[in-house]
Amino acid sequence: MVDPRRHAIVVGGSIAGLLAARVLSDHFERVTILDRDRLPLEEAPRRGVPQARHAHGLLGRGREILCGLFPDLDTELAVAGISLLHAGREVGWLYPCGWQKPFSDAVWLCAPPRDLLESLLRRRVRAIPQVEFVEETDVRGLIATPDGRRVQGVKISNAAGAERSLLDADLVVDASGRGSRAPRWLEEIGAGPTPETIVDAHVGYASRLYAGVASFPHGWQALFLRGTRRVAGIFPQGNGHHLITLMGYAGDHPSGEESEFLRFAASVNDCGVIADALRGATAVSPIHKSHSTVSRRRHFERTKRRPQGFLCLGDAACALNPVYAQGITVAALCVQSLASLLENRTVVQVCEVFPSRLNEVISFPWQLAALEDFRHPTTRGQRPWFSGLTQRYTEKVFALATQEAEIAARLVKVMQMASPPRSLVTPGLLWQVLNFSTRPKS
Repeated sequence: MVDPRRHAIVVGGSIAGLLAARVLSDHFERVTILDRDRLPLEEAPRRGVPQARHAHGLLGRGREILCGLFPDLDTELAVAGISLLHAGREVGWLYPCGWQKPFSDAVWLCAPPRDLLESLLRRRVRAIPQVEFVEETDVRGLIATPDGRRVQGVKISNAAGAERSLLDADLVVDASGRGSRAPRWLEEIGAGPTPETIVDAHVGYASRLYAGVASFPHGWQALFLRGTRRVAGIFPQGNGHHLITLMGYAGDHPSGEESEFLRFAASVNDCGVIADALRGATAVSPIHKSHSTVSRRRHFERTKRRPQGFLCLGDAACALNPVYAQGITVAALCVQSLASLLENRTVVQVCEVFPSRLNEVISFPWQLAALEDFRHPTTRGQRPWFSGLTQRYTEKVFALATQEAEIAARLVKVMQMASPPRSLVTPGLLWQVLNFSTRPKS
């Protein structure tokens, strides 16, 4: 079968787009990344990533994939002051039922500044000879064959909005994030509507950078604290700075006013550890807020007529509530699946199979996020039918994790997407959960 692989276009130069371009460069003669921003050469904020001011967790599974695509990434992060943290010894985890038990299993995580991580990846992708960046360029729609069955490229315009030219491609990958216009583009070429599932837990969050944060107890280097409706995280960002990100469910949002921000932080789970850490610390940034937290899953596998030559991945396909820090890892898993398909299938076959593979990749993180979101009665959306039983079960698993290191390690591995969820439903753990309420606390 003829399988032209001359040119691939990636819409969006953020992390998902950079990962996609890296993989596509192994299979196409040319790869073009189109982005609406002027992309900085070094670490710097940009308009297209407003969420960069907030904490970003690089989960264990996602870090493995990124380091496979970009060897020595861990070293580059360490040089910039971002070290790997041992999830069982160097991170303090507080749940509504208490502090998680420390454990020694090798589970690692880090929370690099978004601008730093993106700049490191962008520099590596710029060095790939067959990859070209076309900046300050907006994609206005898809170019398709007259029957709409194959996408052949994209319509683009310049920063002023004037249509500039058309770009031809053998494959177009949309990685343009939460603001993706893919459903509209597909309807314009006759593909029909793209079904969506939306879950909105009415989460708002706010973040601020501090210098001079006091040492945490027990040798912890970072904290993740979760109350009934409020969440707080404090993560090292290099140069002696720490980022504190606060989140609230059900409309209980942190304030942009300084004293209210600090009161919100101190109130999480009625724990004084944050107040102690910030006593004497100096704020070195404004308070940045966001309410862009709706989980949206686009079911491209159900689109009435899927055209060949077009794929969607990352937040453009499934944007998750950022409380769970799954976004970068889900993007990495999407790209890993794409790379696997490109190894032994034609581009036409990849486009036929990828939406179903994408659905499989998204399924677990989506269910995990939805189950947690629906703990709050004000959450809007389609509640999973098994949510009540699963929530009661996981509450007991979290409680057991405050008492037993082995269960704590198993729980964190699942949250890091390094282990499958079935590792939390083994016969031994099921027995412990069933008998938990009658056991005395240790």
